[in-house]
Amino acid sequence: MTEKESLWSVATATLAAQGVAEGGARLDAYWRLLADANGMSLAGRAQLEPGQVIAMPVPGRIVQEGDTLYDLSDGDWGALYRDGRASFGADPDLIYPGRYIPQ
Repeated sequence: MTEKESLWSVATATLAAQGVAEGGARLDAYWRLLADANGMSLAGRAQLEPGQVIAMPVPGRIVQEGDTLYDLSDGDWGALYRDGRASFGADPDLIYPGRYIPQ
């Protein structure tokens, strides 16, 4: 990490490399996911120390408004739901934006 990096800057760079525009709910959700994966507080956008190594979450997708299980599963939503890769609760029709779905 460089001297002025934070989880926020890492999240921004990671999503930019995936073609995601800066800002928005997806960035906020990924930033929070990084903090959770590293046991860090979000205070001060989670500043990093030079040379600090951080854990990066497994590949996946962050639910966007309007997404469906079908969209998230590339067509086999039943398998996604049954495999338990995401805990959707009792209603597979009810998913919330910002939730991280591992691949």
